[in-house]
Amino acid sequence: MLVELIQMCKDGRSTNRMHQESGKMAEETPTSIADVATRARVSVGTVSNALNHPERVSTATLRRVRAAIDELGWTPSGRARKAPGRLETMGVVLVDASSSRAAVLEGIQERIRRTDVEALTAFTDGDRERLLGALNAFERLGMHSIILESGEGTDQLAESLTSRGTAVVIAGASSSSRLSAAAVDDDAACRLVVEHLLTGGRRRIVLAHDGREPVRSAGRAAAARAAASDSGFDPDAVLIEQVLPGVGAAGGRAGSEFLLDRRVQFDALVFPDDSAAIGAWQNLVEHDRAVPGEVAVVGCGDSPESAALGITTVRLPLHAVGYHCAEMLLTQRRDPRTARLKQVLPVDLVIRNSSR
Repeated sequence: MLVELIQMCKDGRSTNRMHQESGKMAEETPTSIADVATRARVSVGTVSNALNHPERVSTATLRRVRAAIDELGWTPSGRARKAPGRLETMGVVLVDASSSRAAVLEGIQERIRRTDVEALTAFTDGDRERLLGALNAFERLGMHSIILESGEGTDQLAESLTSRGTAVVIAGASSSSRLSAAAVDDDAACRLVVEHLLTGGRRRIVLAHDGREPVRSAGRAAAARAAASDSGFDPDAVLIEQVLPGVGAAGGRAGSEFLLDRRVQFDALVFPDDSAAIGAWQNLVEHDRAVPGEVAVVGCGDSPESAALGITTVRLPLHAVGYHCAEMLLTQRRDPRTARLKQVLPVDLVIRNSSR
C-alpha cells in the first residue's frame, strides 16, 4: 500500500507562538522534521517513511513517530501548529485523486477546518490489497476515525473495524445498519440520463463503467434498465454496457475508439465521470462523428472542463458528501452510541449541447 497524498486540514492558525524566556517574550523556532526524528529516536528518513510509506515501518516505530508528532505539535505541511496532545488524525481512503474525489476531500476539509482534527488520505486505485494495506497502516498509526469510500466488500471491512473500536463512515452507498454513510443518488442519476436520451430519440445507448467500481457499476446498470423499461423500451435493445479499458480522459478515449473499431452501432455514450466523457468527445470529433448529431455524450460530475465544452452531465453534490461524512464521524467520536445515519443526496441533470 502506498499512501500517496497527505492532506492536512487545519484552521490556519499562526505557525508561531510566543513564550516567556529569560524575562522576555521570544518567538519560538518552528519545529522541524529533524526535531520529530530526534524525539522519536529515529532518522529523518524513517519519519518520512512513517508518513508516506507506513507499510515499511514497524508498528513500534510508527507509534513512536506518532507520539513525537503529537508531543511537538508538528504537521508535515509546515504551515500549522497544534496544541500538544489535542490533535486527532482522521483517515480517509478513496479510490483516486480525480476531480470528483477532490470535491469529497474539500467537503471534509471544510467541516474539520475549525477543529483539532487533521486528515491523512490514502488512494487505492481500486486495488483491494492497497485498500487493506491502507487500513492496516491507519490502525498501526493508532487512528480511530476513518472515512472509507464505498466499494465491493467495504461494508464488511468497515464493520470489522468498528468491532475493534474504530469509528467508520462510508462515503457512498452502504447497506449495513451498523454504519453511517453519505452518498449521491446514483440510481436517480442514471434514470435521469436514460429518460432524457430516450425522449430525445436515442435508441442505442452505451452505458460505460469504471472497472474499479463494480458495486457502483451494477447499481447504475440496474437503474438504467429500469428507466428503459419504464419508458416502454426493451433494455436489451437500447442499452449496451461497456467496461472502460482505462480511467479518466484516456479511458473515455480508448472506450470510444474500441466501439468505433468494432463498428458497434450506438447513438449515445454515458460515462461514470466527466473526464471520460471529455476524452470520448474529443475522440469522436477527431473521427468526424458529430456531437450531438450522430452521438450524444453525457458525463457525471459537472466539472468546469465539461461545462466549457458543452457536455451534458449529472451534477453531483460531492462536496456535501465529504462534509456530511466528516460531520457523522465527528459525532460518532463524541458519542459512539449515536444512531447510524444514511444520507442520500439529490442530483440533477444539466443538459448542454452534447445531448440536445
